[in-house]
Amino acid sequence: MIDFENRGPNSSRILTGSNTASASSGTNTDVWTFASLSIGAQDDTRVIVVALAGASGAGATSVTVGGTSCTRINGQFAIGFTAIWWCEKTDAATTADVVVTLPASSSRMGVGIYRIVSDNGTFPEVYDSENNNATGSPATLSVSVDTKADGYAIACGAGSDAGALTWNSPFTKHLDTDYGGESQRGTSASYSVTTTETKTMTQTCADANLAMAAASFY
Repeated sequence: MIDFENRGPNSSRILTGSNTASASSGTNTDVWTFASLSIGAQDDTRVIVVALAGASGAGATSVTVGGTSCTRINGQFAIGFTAIWWCEKTDAATTADVVVTLPASSSRMGVGIYRIVSDNGTFPEVYDSENNNATGSPATLSVSVDTKADGYAIACGAGSDAGALTWNSPFTKHLDTDYGGESQRGTSASYSVTTTETKTMTQTCADANLAMAAASFY
């Protein structure tokens, strides 16, 4: 796990983040391979963040991006599966196979792929992270994370809902999948941070059983 509170000295860096790809599958398996996903242009400060949204019950045991192992920042596994993983990826690749491994078979998995780079030659770092879950019908769920101006924030969610999951402003939704017709829904979203603040991220599910994870970077 990342030590979120060990915030380094490079607070003056400016981050640029973007969603480069999203993919999902309703296949029942313990290993998902999402082939040839875009990870954006090469950069010596590039980190790739993988936001996962899947079925309940089991968290991923590993995530790789083009063969590079990722580290889990956080995760919520009780009521819907959400987690955020990341890795440094400075090679020349602009696409990569993203492989997600679970300890047992599960029926759904969605991935949102994010590229983050900095302007000062240092790698982006995790600033804060949180996760939560809720039951009820409908379910509204919030988590709060500290953010830093010129940083980037990413969140993901999963819920029992045939309709779209919604995010509060200023988040832009990227992944939004029903895994090929399932009643479960997976989503991810992000935004470029302009103000140092504690940001509350809210997601609404029309049905029930909602989970989310969020992380901010600086």
